[in-house]
Amino acid sequence: PNGAKYKCKMNTFNDFVDVARWLISSRNITTSELLSCEGRSAGGLLIGASVNQDPSLWKVAILGVPFVDVLCTMVDSTIPLT
Repeated sequence: PNGAKYKCKMNTFNDFVDVARWLISSRNITTSELLSCEGRSAGGLLIGASVNQDPSLWKVAILGVPFVDVLCTMVDSTIPLT
């Protein structure tokens, strides 16, 4: 399988971090002192994973209502999926 869903979800995080590295190193468009990222809900999962993967890339990361505890949320039917 390929893409960025299900068993290939890590591709999402790797791609996001790779683009940040490309912006900093390959293109000299920005620096880690100027680079920020923001995500909400499932986007918060992306930002949380990306910051954990390489915290030195980001000056600021904003996680708005992050969907980061996926396993517990999906297993516990009392937690609303909002």
